[in-house]
Amino acid sequence: LGALEQTGLYRLLAQAGVSPRVARQSVTARSASDEEAALLEMAAGAALLHIRTYICLIFCVLRT
Repeated sequence: LGALEQTGLYRLLAQAGVSPRVARQSVTARSASDEEAALLEMAAGAALLHIRTYICLIFCVLRT
């Protein structure tokens, strides 16, 4: 496994001396595509949680 899988994004950023300034997260439910279902070993169309996280490290404007 790579460093990201073993350690986690926020810990890697902290180890590099970088701290996020702003973060926004959205969580939605959707159906698994055929490709996602195959990768996750589940039925196509099964319910998934889709979590999207945006972080700003220096300067950014987050749209709503």
